[in-house]
Amino acid sequence: GVRYLILSTKMYDLQNESDLMIQGIYSNVTHKQTKEDILRKINGKKLWKERGLFTGGAVPTGYTTAPSEWGKHKKFVIKEAGAIIYNRIVTLLLSGKSCSEIAVDLTRQNMPTSQSKYKNKKGLWWKSETVRCILKNPFYLGNTALGIPALIDQDKWNKLQIELTRKQRRGIVPALNFLLR
Repeated sequence: GVRYLILSTKMYDLQNESDLMIQGIYSNVTHKQTKEDILRKINGKKLWKERGLFTGGAVPTGYTTAPSEWGKHKKFVIKEAGAIIYNRIVTLLLSGKSCSEIAVDLTRQNMPTSQSKYKNKKGLWWKSETVRCILKNPFYLGNTALGIPALIDQDKWNKLQIELTRKQRRGIVPALNFLLR
């Protein structure tokens, strides 16, 4: 497409009708170009995601990024230390521990978190919600078409989701209706 570059050093008198019209044209062209640039960036990100490439943000526990054949864009690869932590989380949940118990266990063993913003005096600490989000994230199933390696198979994933749902239901306190006077 044609790209416009408008350089103007003229001061516009917004009380003058022709100056106002020219300023409006400049403004519309600039606005249209800005919208096109934003759409191009959004569509570019969608394309890279569709190819299974890292487009920014936090990398899930158990993965890291590595150079890809697409130039500056990186692909996901398994990070052994993180994969061990992920598998430990899955094993602990399937053995009957809650997300809170798993978080405490990982913190006591000084297991590194993917997000280093939560710290205690000894270093990083885990939150039960972080554990729950990791366990619910379907990213860990991988995607062979996109070249994203899996850390868990479908059968184990299904068992994991059933256990998470069971634990969540067990933790819900039924609502009680009270008559207030």
